[in-house]
Amino acid sequence: MLRRECLLVFLSPLVLVAIGVGFVQVSRNAGTRRAEEVPGEALYEEVLRTVRERYVLEPDQERLVYGAARGIMAELDRHSRIYDDGEWADHNLRSAGKYAGVGILVGKLRGKLSVLEAMPEGPAERSGIRHGDRILAIDGKPVDDARPLSDYLGQLRGSTGSTVVLTVAALGTTTDRQVEIRRGLTPERLVYGYVLDADPSVGYINVESFRETTVALFDDAVEKLLAAGAESLIMDLRGNLGGSLDAAIKLADRFIPEGLLVTTEGRVPSHPRYASSSTPYADVPLVVLVDGHSASASEILAGALQDHSRAVLLGERTFGKGVVQEVSAFRSGWQGGMKITTAHYFTPAGRCIERSIGLRRDRQRRGGLVPDVSVRMTPAFASSRDRDAWYLALGQHRQLGRYAARVRKILGEQRPAFDDRHVGQALALLSARWNGDRSLTE
Repeated sequence: MLRRECLLVFLSPLVLVAIGVGFVQVSRNAGTRRAEEVPGEALYEEVLRTVRERYVLEPDQERLVYGAARGIMAELDRHSRIYDDGEWADHNLRSAGKYAGVGILVGKLRGKLSVLEAMPEGPAERSGIRHGDRILAIDGKPVDDARPLSDYLGQLRGSTGSTVVLTVAALGTTTDRQVEIRRGLTPERLVYGYVLDADPSVGYINVESFRETTVALFDDAVEKLLAAGAESLIMDLRGNLGGSLDAAIKLADRFIPEGLLVTTEGRVPSHPRYASSSTPYADVPLVVLVDGHSASASEILAGALQDHSRAVLLGERTFGKGVVQEVSAFRSGWQGGMKITTAHYFTPAGRCIERSIGLRRDRQRRGGLVPDVSVRMTPAFASSRDRDAWYLALGQHRQLGRYAARVRKILGEQRPAFDDRHVGQALALLSARWNGDRSLTE
């Protein structure tokens, strides 16, 4: 049953000034004025002319235009931005859930430089590299296991199309082989999960980011957990800064059988999204872990699950990035693109997550989602070194699910035990069979 918290949100008209392409457009109730009627263009031309004629050095014209465009976006909010040609290419690559490289994650296994993971369908895996392979040499240069890991990362990196030759030995063997890898695009490992040792009936699944590939990776991971005997799930969204709105909605649709999932309000037409009739995990008990770095698409997913009482949210108040952003390439002939905030999104119960609006008038600029069960994640630290060590241990603990079983076992043996209080509390909730049907506390 949906819970309701009604808000009235008053949005001021947003003025978009496009000075870099020769026109300025101002939206008015009475219509749109031509660029030459707007005083701002005269100011822009005066500044640009003065810079061109009198600045001490010859200015880079292209840099001036991109800088002016960036200035416009910076005046809007902290989320809107301009991408130049190189930044635009990187953005598109990340959005597709890929990166350029060899496609391996390396670390120390029993003191030896080893492949912790060969990314599925990546260049290294296609060339025959496997989980646990010990790296003996890189391009014929022997590896000294006493040296720090960072000394070898640069040798593995390189431009797309270049090659590197690794001399490796399979885990538990001494027979070496040479593998030539051509660097290229490899899928990011955005989702991974495993059955918890403390309770084999509970599957833990970590979603690091929402990209084009996230939904397929999530479905594959959940199906494997259910096949391994998991009867309930812990979904970890801690540190997930967001990404694709569509991916978050599709994941919510996996658990919510009917009703509104999210809606938006802004100067562009509202676009409510509803659950479909296909809900493969509608009956799987679910706890969602969140913290102060769970943002944007993470909050869309968590908010929908919370409002429909489909999951228990456990952890800390989320970040509060409740903005819908439109990303598009420039149409004016310039290279690159832009990202602009076009609306605020609202959970099914009508809550606006954006921190600049807040939950109610008396809580301006707080925003975010308040978990059903508040658990402070971080302990008190005696020093910054202790804090850094704790966060490193947390990251390593959460990463365990991405590794093959044998690699995970070795890592578990050689690393100190870590008490993840969020996961512990989630296990307690699932064992108590709390169905999550409760009223909002804030």
